[in-house]
Amino acid sequence: VMYMTEFDARLGEETKQRKLVLEGILVLQQRYAASWMAVRRNIEKTHLQKEEALRDKLHQERFDRANELARKMASVEEIKAVLVEVNEQDLRRVRGVQMVALLSLTASLMASLAE
Repeated sequence: VMYMTEFDARLGEETKQRKLVLEGILVLQQRYAASWMAVRRNIEKTHLQKEEALRDKLHQERFDRANELARKMASVEEIKAVLVEVNEQDLRRVRGVQMVALLSLTASLMASLAE
């Protein structure tokens, strides 16, 4: 009888210790799971921030390219306008030279007719 009581006492003590160990393991598992979830959230947040930064960078690059293209197109339009103006001035000069040549030819003809 004495032996059984001592055995029961040791068994009860071992059971309490096992229960404490299991509770400790459970607490550690919960902490690990919570910290892992926090790490995972941080990783996801960082990943999303990187994606957003990359998306913003791509949008900015597209915007910059569009602005550069618009500037080039404006430059092309300015160059066309200048060329048209230069061509018109050249035509006026050519017409003026032709007119002077025609007048001088007419003057020569009239001078030779007058003789």
